Amino acid sequence: MHRSPPVPRHARLRPFAAVVEDDAQAGPDHVDSHCSVMLAISPWSRGGTMHRFVNTTDVLATAEEMLGLAPLSQFDRFGHPLTEWRDAPDQRPYDAIKPTQSIVEVNKARGVGALESRHIDFADADKVDDAQFNRILWTALKPGVAFPAPRHATMLDLARERWEEQDRRTGGPMDRWTDGPMDRWTN
Repeated sequence: MHRSPPVPRHARLRPFAAVVEDDAQAGPDHVDSHCSVMLAISPWSRGGTMHRFVNTTDVLATAEEMLGLAPLSQFDRFGHPLTEWRDAPDQRPYDAIKPTQSIVEVNKARGVGALESRHIDFADADKVDDAQFNRILWTALKPGVAFPAPRHATMLDLARERWEEQDRRTGGPMDRWTDGPMDRWTN
């Protein structure tokens, strides 16, 4: 029986640095407690913005898949590895964008939110009233824009997002029970 040689372990590697938020401390951010930023920094990443649910276990599952490792725990066992990779690395030179904001500039004593911020105890992250602080930040950073209402998602909402993502990747609806193409008669 003819067998193709196994793919060398290094052929699956897509070296990357993953930058994720540490944790939300005592509460959610100013939009949604499920909203955070994850950066995959690599010549293999496609670039741009990907709108999908990603958490730390997904990053671990990605590294495990690339290294050919079994899951390290029950949590990353159910992680969804990142799939947004190029077929070949982008070797173009990278020009870093230099920030235009001064790193030594401080807020004005009478600036937006200054009076409200005077009474916040910044000695420890968990001492800050998140709701109050998020409103101060929002008002200072987005003047004239209404503070958004919290978004709530159920497990069904998250499942639907995953199904839609899978449909986009495969080019059509999938049978949710078998992960195969849907029978056209059951549409």
